[in-house]
Amino acid sequence: MRQKRLYTPTTRCWLPQKMKVSEIPLITVSYNTPELVERLVASFRKYYSNSIHIVDGSNTEKYDDLHQACAKFKNLTIHHFDYNIHHGPGMAWALNNLQLNEQVLILDSDIEIVKNGFLESLQQSLRPEHYGVGYLNVVDEAGFELKDGSQGITYLHPACMLCNLSVLKQWPLPTRHGAPLFRPMKALHDTDQSHLVIEVPWVRDDLQSKDPPNYIRHLWKGTVKKNNNSYQLGDWLISAKRRDTLLQALVDNIPAAARVVVEVGENDGLLARKVKKSRPDIHYYCIKNSALTQHQKAVISDETLYIELDNPDRGALESFENADCWILDQCIETVREPARLFKVLRSVIKPAAAVLMVIPHPQNWHALAKSAAGEQDEYAQDAYSAPIIHKPNISKLQSWLGSAGFVITSGFATEVGTKASDEILDNFKHLLEMTNQDPSSIVKNANTEKYVLIARPV
Repeated sequence: MRQKRLYTPTTRCWLPQKMKVSEIPLITVSYNTPELVERLVASFRKYYSNSIHIVDGSNTEKYDDLHQACAKFKNLTIHHFDYNIHHGPGMAWALNNLQLNEQVLILDSDIEIVKNGFLESLQQSLRPEHYGVGYLNVVDEAGFELKDGSQGITYLHPACMLCNLSVLKQWPLPTRHGAPLFRPMKALHDTDQSHLVIEVPWVRDDLQSKDPPNYIRHLWKGTVKKNNNSYQLGDWLISAKRRDTLLQALVDNIPAAARVVVEVGENDGLLARKVKKSRPDIHYYCIKNSALTQHQKAVISDETLYIELDNPDRGALESFENADCWILDQCIETVREPARLFKVLRSVIKPAAAVLMVIPHPQNWHALAKSAAGEQDEYAQDAYSAPIIHKPNISKLQSWLGSAGFVITSGFATEVGTKASDEILDNFKHLLEMTNQDPSSIVKNANTEKYVLIARPV
């Protein structure tokens, strides 16, 4: 049995007695903004003497300024890194490595405390079984906020939150992401545990710039604005935009007459959201591999089913004989026997139905360079992507499809975010020639990130 990839609590929480407010540590992450941190600490110290931990990734000059600005405050520790550790990893480092009490306060570095009692109010809302309390909003499957009232994933915003450490550490830790708590919030959502995060109304009001504020004032994107409108998350944003472009291309290639669409693979729900928004008349079904994924709470699809795709049989798919379009994304490269899956699909598919496939191209220059350096592309896959078993090329895929009774009728390629320079291509060509390999195909497709292929039964 293959290991399933869903985070679930593995230990029973210890339910502590209520902590003294004075024992709750404050964690904040900073990057080149000593003046903002000084304002936060000074305003906090007006009302609280609690220990303060600053996880800092500033450059040398700004770190010196920060050290000087905070020297006058007692019970404060700066944990400095000589690189921009980023908000999510900075929080994760502190939560994993510092000696912290059960309850932990996390504030953005551009927060200012304007009134006493905010910490007491947060603690009154926090029960021992909770992950945390603060401001809740709703995000989509990529972590972008949904402002139109759409159903999505409940997200606890880390700008101001009080958490139970023993509960928090049972879930994924924050990551480098535009929404650094996306992975734990997604895991809570998938296991129907979003009730473990609680809204405190005044936090919502204050973070939405209520005037006058109840307890806190927030300079939104203070760190970004102080760093020339950049927090060095461009690669994450570029990856998210490329993903959005790919999904839109899939939507555009769903046949106009299609009324039933079946998506097969370990996708994240974004495609279902796009399809249902633009084509609400479509009945949309998701099939996931039961050998990989436990049952998750669906968001947008009409129904999500869990089938053993590693060893499929006709009975597993025959209830979808009326499907007009099949979409295979994060599928072919993750199942054990792609050829068998194609044969089973061919036995149930309608003669006029289309099959859309997304196939990663692992020999693009960026992936090869990362691999040569012993690294993995952080944004190459979704947060919950399945392990890749196969790396099929087009020739192998054509063989599987042809044997099953399909033919590729059209397709296109998507490109990596940054194209390879002529110098990089020349170096790749030289390396391949040294290993007696034909470099023509690899060099020609060095900038291809994924293929989108359309096949039909014959």
